[in-house]
Amino acid sequence: GTWVVQATLSRQGKEVFAVQDAVVFRKASGVFAREPESEKRPETGVTRPPPKLNFNSLAYETEHIKWSKPYAGKKPKVLLVCRDKGGIRDTLEVAQRCEMDLTTNFIGGIWRISGQTTSLNLNDCFAELQKLLKDKFDCLLVTSDIWKTMPNGVRDAILLQVESGSGLVLIAPEGLPAELDKSFALLPDNKRHFIADWTAVAEHPITAGVPFAALPPTRALKYSVPGTVLAKVGEHPLLGVFNYGQGKVAGAAWATDGRERDGYYLTYTSPVVLPVMLYNPPQDMDYHYWEYHISLLAKMIYWVSGSQTNVQGSVAAEPGLFRAELTAAKAQTVQVLLNIRDKSYALTQELSQEINLKPGKNAVQMPFQTPALGGWCFADCQVKSEAGVEWWGTAAFMAPAPVRIASLELPDKVWKKDEPLTGTVTLSGPAQVRLTLADTFGNVFARGEGADFSLPLQDCRTYACQLLVEVLQDGAVVDRRERTLPLFGRPDERVMQVSFGWPSMSSQAVQLFLTPYYLQIMRDYGANAMKPFKTDLPCEILLARATGLPFVCSQGRASSGGKFPYDTSRKAESKFDLLRKPCLSEPGFKNHLEEDNALAAPGDEFGVIYRAGPDESNSIGTWEGCFSPACQQEFRRWLEKTYGSLEALNQSWCSDFQSWDQVLALTSDEVRDKPSYAPWLDHRTFNDWNRADAIARIVKGIKRFDPSLRYALSGTQEPKTFNAWEWYGIMQSLDAVESYIGEQTVMQRCFSRGRFPWSVWLGYDTTYDSMNARMLSSLFQGATGFCIYSGRFYVNPDYTLPKLGKDLQRVIARYKDGFAECIMNAESMTYPIAFYYSPASIKLGWLLDLEKYRLGGIQGARTLLEELNLTYDYVASAQVEESGAVPQQYRVLYLALTAALSPREVSALREFVSAGGTLIAELSTGMFDAHGKPYPVNQLAEVFGLQAGKDDLVLQSGELQGLAVESWPNLSELKIPVQAFNRGIVPAQASVLAQVISQGQTYPGITAHKFGRGQAILLAAAAGSTVSDWAEMRYATINHGNLQQLKGFWQHLLQAQQISPLLRVPTLTAAQVFARTNGPLSIVGIVRNTAHAVKLDPKAQAHQVQLAQKYHVYDFFAREYLGLVDEFTYTFGPETQAAFVLLPYRPEQIRTAVKRVQDRVTLELNLTGVVAEAGEHLYRIRLQDPSGKINPAYDRLLFAPGGQAEYTFVLPLNAPAGKWQAQVEEMLSACKATAAF
Repeated sequence: GTWVVQATLSRQGKEVFAVQDAVVFRKASGVFAREPESEKRPETGVTRPPPKLNFNSLAYETEHIKWSKPYAGKKPKVLLVCRDKGGIRDTLEVAQRCEMDLTTNFIGGIWRISGQTTSLNLNDCFAELQKLLKDKFDCLLVTSDIWKTMPNGVRDAILLQVESGSGLVLIAPEGLPAELDKSFALLPDNKRHFIADWTAVAEHPITAGVPFAALPPTRALKYSVPGTVLAKVGEHPLLGVFNYGQGKVAGAAWATDGRERDGYYLTYTSPVVLPVMLYNPPQDMDYHYWEYHISLLAKMIYWVSGSQTNVQGSVAAEPGLFRAELTAAKAQTVQVLLNIRDKSYALTQELSQEINLKPGKNAVQMPFQTPALGGWCFADCQVKSEAGVEWWGTAAFMAPAPVRIASLELPDKVWKKDEPLTGTVTLSGPAQVRLTLADTFGNVFARGEGADFSLPLQDCRTYACQLLVEVLQDGAVVDRRERTLPLFGRPDERVMQVSFGWPSMSSQAVQLFLTPYYLQIMRDYGANAMKPFKTDLPCEILLARATGLPFVCSQGRASSGGKFPYDTSRKAESKFDLLRKPCLSEPGFKNHLEEDNALAAPGDEFGVIYRAGPDESNSIGTWEGCFSPACQQEFRRWLEKTYGSLEALNQSWCSDFQSWDQVLALTSDEVRDKPSYAPWLDHRTFNDWNRADAIARIVKGIKRFDPSLRYALSGTQEPKTFNAWEWYGIMQSLDAVESYIGEQTVMQRCFSRGRFPWSVWLGYDTTYDSMNARMLSSLFQGATGFCIYSGRFYVNPDYTLPKLGKDLQRVIARYKDGFAECIMNAESMTYPIAFYYSPASIKLGWLLDLEKYRLGGIQGARTLLEELNLTYDYVASAQVEESGAVPQQYRVLYLALTAALSPREVSALREFVSAGGTLIAELSTGMFDAHGKPYPVNQLAEVFGLQAGKDDLVLQSGELQGLAVESWPNLSELKIPVQAFNRGIVPAQASVLAQVISQGQTYPGITAHKFGRGQAILLAAAAGSTVSDWAEMRYATINHGNLQQLKGFWQHLLQAQQISPLLRVPTLTAAQVFARTNGPLSIVGIVRNTAHAVKLDPKAQAHQVQLAQKYHVYDFFAREYLGLVDEFTYTFGPETQAAFVLLPYRPEQIRTAVKRVQDRVTLELNLTGVVAEAGEHLYRIRLQDPSGKINPAYDRLLFAPGGQAEYTFVLPLNAPAGKWQAQVEEMLSACKATAAF
C-alpha cells in the first residue's frame, strides 16, 4: 500500500518543523498530498526575482499602417489584462500602429513562458497584476473570461480605477462583476458563437472612420446593452458605451475564444483580443481587413482614455472623390494625407493637401484616380499637424470594373505535380484571361491564357503554389484573383525533420493574419515540417505548406488506447473491476483496428512519412488488468497456444484445472505465496502480446491503404512490468517512433526490421549545451528528426525569442543543412557486445522487489562500456527462444538480474559460451523458467563453474573486495560497497575473483570460469548498481581507483574477444563515443555529459585522441582537415560536442560541369581523390541569381555515391537576366566549388 512517513525535527528540545513523505510498497492504495498550512512565502533573507510578465516589446514588426504614430494627443497609458498569450500579440499590433504606453501582464501557468516553465502559476501572475494596479492607468483593456478567475482584490482594484476616472475596454467579457454586468450583460444563450455582418448604428468618435461595410462577418456573443449601442453584429449589439463612476467604458461583443465554447476548445484555447477569424476565414478577400479591426480597437482605447485631439472627423468616398468633414476645436493648419488602396490592398495613389482648419466643421474634398481593379477599395486618411496625427479614418468604396471574375472554379483537392492544374474562370463579360503559377518564393514556373485552363505543375519546387488569375481589357488589368493551392509532397526521409509538437496553431490563439508570421518563426527556428493536431484547420495547413512546413505525419485513426486506458476514477473492489478501455480482446475490436486504419486518415492526402498514434499511450504504473470476460477468454486461448495442453499449464502453474474454462490469472498479491509465479507472469506476458498484436493489426491496415506509409507511437516508454511497452514484440510491426530517451532507444534500433524514421523529443526549455549533447547523441544512435516541445513557450507573447529559444535556434542551426544528414544516413556501428533483454525477468524483478538492482546493473555496465569508448546492442530473449541460439555476430553477452530463462534459452547460452563467447551475468540468473516457475537449482551453474543450488539473493549491505587470482585480472585493489548479493554461491571449478564481506561472513562476489572455448563471469554482488549510483562521483578520489579496477576487468574480458574501440580518448571524463559507417568511411561522435563535465573538468584542456589505424581525419563541425594520422591532439571543454570524419582517402576537389538547354539546367558534380569503393558523400547546393540573392527554392542536399551526382532543375520564368551561380560544398570533406551558367 501507500505508507506515509513523518519525521519531526527538533533543536535543543524544541520542535522546528515536521516533514512528511509517501512511499509505495508494491502497489499504491491511495494518493498522498499534504495540505499547505499557509501561503507559501520565501524564507527570510531569500529573494526570488519577480516573474517576467510584461511582454510589450515592439522589436518584432509585422506589415502595418502607422495610423497614429506619432500621435498629437496624450499618449494613453494602457494595461492589458488577459488570459494566456494570444491577446498580448493582438494588443501589440495596436501599439505598433497607434501610439500608447502599453503594459501587459501575462496570466497563465506552467509550460507557457520560457525561463518560467515549471515555476509560474496563476497566483503569482495575479499578485504581479495587483502590484501594477497600484499605479494609475488611462485605459484598462480586459478581455474574455479572465473575470472568472480574477481574485477579488484584483477585480476591486480595476473597478476602483475606473470609478476614479480610468477608461475600461471590455472585449467579449464573461463573469463580469455585477457593477458592470448590468450595463453589458452576457445573455444565457451563448453556448455557441453566431456569425454575422457588422453595421454602425450611431455616430461616435469610436465608429467614425471605420469602414464597417467592407469588413467580413465575424463570430460574436450575444449581449444585452441597455445603454448606447454604437454598432451591431447582425441584430445584436457589437459595440456599446457607458459610464462607471467617472470612467468611460466601451464594450465589444466579437468572439475571441476557441472554435467551440465547450470541451477541449474551452479548456485549452487561449483567448485573443481582436476578432478571431481563424475559424471562419474570409474567402477571396485580399485586402487587409484586420487593419480596420485594429483601427477600431485603437479608437476605443483613445476614447475611454480621454486622449482626444483638436480634430474629430468623418469620411466618405466614391469612385474618384474623397470627402471628409473635420471638426476642429480651434484653428489649426494640418496636412490631410490620403492613400488609395485597391481590392488587393496595393497602394495605387498617395495624395496630400494642406488645410487651414477653422473652429467648427470643415469640409474637405480630394479627387483621386479610381483603381483599375473593381471591388472594395479604401481611402485611408490621416490628418497631421506638427504635433502628430490629429485624427485618422478610412472610407471604403466599390470601384467599378467593366469585367469582373464572377467565379474561379477549381477542384477542391491536393494537387499532384505529375498532373495538370485545371480549372475554369467565369467572367461577367468578354475579356482576356491571363494565368500565372508561382512557387511560394515567387518563382514563376508556368503561364497560360484562357478561361478554361490546364497548367503544368511539375516544375514547382514547393509544397504549395500561387495561382494568379488576371482579367485584361485593352491591355490593362481590370480584375484579379489569387489562390494558394496545396501540392502533394512527402518530406524526404533522408533529411532531418524538425517539427514543433503539441499544441498547434489553433491552440496558440494565433490570429489568421498573424499565422504566416508565427509559422515563419518556426521556420526561423529551423523547423522544416509540422505535426498535425486534432484542432488543425484547413487554412492553417495551407499556410503551413506555403511557409515550407509539410506534414511529417498524419493524424492516426483507431488506436489501441490512450495514456490511461482504464477508468482512473473507479475504485476496484476486486480484480474483475480491472477493465481496460478499450478492451483489446473484445470480439471484433482488432478487426475494427485493421479495417478502420485501412481507410484514409486526415493528412494522408498531403503526403506524409507516417501516421501518428497516440502520445504517451499506456502510461501505466501499477495496474493488474485486464480481467474483462473477453480478456479472460482470449487469455485462455493464448495459454492453450502457448502451452499446447492443459497438463503442461497445470505443471507450470502448479495447479489442477480440469478444463480451460477454469483457468484464471492471479494478481501479484494473490500469487506471492504460490509455488509458481506463472499464473501472474503469464497474464502480464499475455498483456504484452495483446497490445503488440493490436498495434500489428493497425500497421496491417495502414499497409493495405498505402504500403509505403508507416505507423509511429509518440512519447514512448521504457519496458516495465505493467505498461506493455515490450519492445521486441512491438518492433515486429511498428516502423516509426517519436521517442523519449533511455535504453528503449537501443532496443528500438536493435529490434526493428530495418531503418526507420525515429524522431526524438527535444527542447523543454533547456540550455544550448544540454540540447547540443542530446542532438549529437541521438543522431549517432539513429535519430532522423526531432520533435520540439514546444512552440507554446519558445515564442514569447510579443513574438520575440526568449534566451533559451535562441539556444534552441542555435543548436538546430548547428546540425541542419547537411550535418545531421551525413550522420543519420550512415549505418550504426556497434561492437559485438549485447545486453540481454528478458521481459519475463523485468516482471519478476518487480515482483521480487529487485527492479532497482536490474536497472542499476544495466546502468553500471553501460557506464563501464562508455568509459571504454564502446557501445552495445540488445538481444531479446524471444530471438534466442525462436532461433535456439545467440545471434552469431555477438561475442560478449551481459545479463542484468535475468532471473527468468526458458530451457531453450539456457541451452543457447550454454552453447554460446562453449563456442567461445563471454557471458557476464549480474546477480540471480536462470532461477526461474520464462513463465515464472522456479527451477530446483540454477540452470547455468555448470556454465558458471558453480555447484548446483539456489543462489539466495539477499538485500544486505556489504563490501566487495577484490582478490589476486592467477590467469585472471588482479582485482586486489577493488573495495566497493554493495547493497545486495547472492549468498548461496558455491564455486566448483570457478575462480573467485572478489568476495563480499557482510556481517562478519565472506561470500563469493565475482566468479570466473572457462567453459568450453569461452568464459562465464558471475557478478554475484550488485557492483553495477554501485557504479550507477556514483554517477559523476565515479571520478572522485575515493571511487576512481575502484572505477579503474572495474574498467580494467571489463577491458580484459573484451580484449580476449578482440574488441577494441575505433576511437578512444583515454583521459577524457564524462564522455561517450559513438560511430557510424558509410562504406569505408566512418563518422565518430564524442558526446560529453556537460552537467557532469563542468564539475569535473571545468577548463578546456588538450587530450590525445587515439585511432585504431591511420585515417584522413576531418573535424566535422569546424570544417578542418587534421591530417593522415592515428593520433591527434584536440581541445575539449566541458561543453564540447565533437565529431570527426575518418576517411581512408583524401578528397581533392569538386569538379563541376553545367549543361543548359533553354531554362533546364543539369549540374554534374564529381569529387576527385576518392577511391572506387568510396562511401556516399553529400553535397549542399545553393543557387545565387544574377542579382546576387540566394534563391531558397533551389536549395538541395544531394546524395552522391562515390562522390558523383547530378542536379537537374528548371530556372524560373521570371528569372532576372544574367549569370546564375551554383555554390557547392561537400559536407564530409568541406571541399567547395562554384559553377556559373
